[in-house]
Amino acid sequence: MKYLFAICFSLICKSSYNQTILTILPDSTVKFFTDQELKFHTDRCTEGVKLLIDDSSGTVIVETHIKNCRRNGVYRRFYENNMIMELGNYLNDKAEGVFYYWDENGFLKRKELWEKNKLKKTISFTVPVSAKRSKKGTVSN
Repeated sequence: MKYLFAICFSLICKSSYNQTILTILPDSTVKFFTDQELKFHTDRCTEGVKLLIDDSSGTVIVETHIKNCRRNGVYRRFYENNMIMELGNYLNDKAEGVFYYWDENGFLKRKELWEKNKLKKTISFTVPVSAKRSKKGTVSN
């Protein structure tokens, strides 16, 4: 629901800039800034869910959670087609735990294990060239 609100909100508040930053505060109020305004904005430590939205398409590019002026919690990055690109977790602005990376068709490309912002292990996956994604999202050969 918050994504739908954020996308609708960004379309209503469309600017001539390329991106809009939305912050959904713990009390469910919303602050937004264009990328140009953010350069001059001093309150970068506002806690809540921050969404970076592409103004031209209205799609969410990045979702991150801010607490104590740092990324804390789930981090998601998306392709322009709304497919997830990256999913991970931050603790005090440091990568922590397993990060997942997908290609634009939704196939898992890589998993990484992070501890205190240090990469410990990487597992890469290959998808057969003949594999195709059907409309239902299943893989067929």
